[in-house]
Amino acid sequence: MLVRRTPPGVRSRPVAKARRQRREGMLKRPYTVLSVSILLLALAGYAVAPTFQPSRDFAIGPAGCELGVSCSEAPVAVVIADFDGDGAADAATANSDSDDVTIFVGDGSGNLVQEGVFPADLAPVNLAAGDLDGDGAVDLVIVNDFGDSVSVLLGNGDGTFADGGSVEVGTSPQAAVLGLFNADAALDLATADSFGNSVTVALGNGDGTFGAPTAIEVEGGPWGIGAGHFDADENLDLVVSLNDFNQATFLFGDGAGGFTVAAANVDVGELPMLLAVADLDGDERDDVAVANDFSDSVSVLFGNGDGSVTNLGELDTGPFPVAVAIADFDGDGILDIATADADPSATSTVSVLAGAGGRSFAAAASYAVGLDPNGIAVADLNGDGAPDIATANLSSDSISVLLSGSAGSDCPGDCNSDRSVSVSELITGVNIALELRSVDACAAVDFDANGAVSVAELIRAVNSALEGCPS
Repeated sequence: MLVRRTPPGVRSRPVAKARRQRREGMLKRPYTVLSVSILLLALAGYAVAPTFQPSRDFAIGPAGCELGVSCSEAPVAVVIADFDGDGAADAATANSDSDDVTIFVGDGSGNLVQEGVFPADLAPVNLAAGDLDGDGAVDLVIVNDFGDSVSVLLGNGDGTFADGGSVEVGTSPQAAVLGLFNADAALDLATADSFGNSVTVALGNGDGTFGAPTAIEVEGGPWGIGAGHFDADENLDLVVSLNDFNQATFLFGDGAGGFTVAAANVDVGELPMLLAVADLDGDERDDVAVANDFSDSVSVLFGNGDGSVTNLGELDTGPFPVAVAIADFDGDGILDIATADADPSATSTVSVLAGAGGRSFAAAASYAVGLDPNGIAVADLNGDGAPDIATANLSSDSISVLLSGSAGSDCPGDCNSDRSVSVSELITGVNIALELRSVDACAAVDFDANGAVSVAELIRAVNSALEGCPS
């Protein structure tokens, strides 16, 4: 059962505590420990599991206070953009228990340095970035759950921000999206208002301000929101996850800032949270991936271009996925899906489902990050041209960064360095994964050089055997 915030006037703090309790209060669910087998690897097909270096963690809590900046708590969302104009990716987090936003400046090599903290309204839970005033600097909009508002921070182009006021939206907003909803060139705003059962649309004026907001009734507890083209016209549409109904719905844009809610909803997994939009199958139509918190899955909806979708169903992820991102992590030209799995345990992970072409995906590979990741963002953080992952970790007050690529061998599973992988080398890798042999027996199968061998690394070794070592 979803723990919702109390009605206005009876509000409790902090919001992060409620998020933790929602998961910790659930009955413990049994998890099957799967043995590693060659059969499992074969079923993975030719989809290469992406490789990431061990996570780098950057504190926003007590360690941040020691740097002389404000002490922030409970980051639940992260966005990546170039805030200071130096060409390197930076990051910002929405901190739900301290009512603020932390700015991190990237050094271009994957490291983040805390730059400053800027106030928001009550309980910021999400944020989005874009140039709202046309000055070339990146601005931020911050979604405030208890404030029933969106705060605007106008970027100065040097990593600092000015107060841009706020926009009143529906009750308990959880996510926002920026896009061009009418004919002008100014970015517009839409929010998913969970307790208000509405989507709020505010059209941008091009100077960092917004016109009067319009509320569109959307029953079912709107939670995640994204923008894309889902019907046959050229107007930008919206897609919203419905947290109470275990469904998603579409709002079709008229090109003038108005929207019509679809006649029917689409079923997804249990307790759908945030979502992402991209062309996952390469047919030039936008698709949707929805993170389903309580069914440990991501739902994939393939757009048909006429306002309808083909529902692939649910794909397994790690425990409690709450946010999702899409990128080509393995460089094969096919988009992959990543989820932030907000398991409040000592083994919190990001799950990555490698696209296998068409409308199929490999089994999820897991990568360790900080405790209780609630937000996820994707960008090239170290300038190597490959997308990296950042997560906002609620319970460890940190950002984790997963850099694409390997710190180990350039040919997974090639134990004898002959640029090929044999069946016997694959068996060695399986034995290492099962802890029947030491990793020293074949360091090349330990692709991320962390001293252990995962199913994802075995899948990469199998692909090396089938396709040859990566060039």
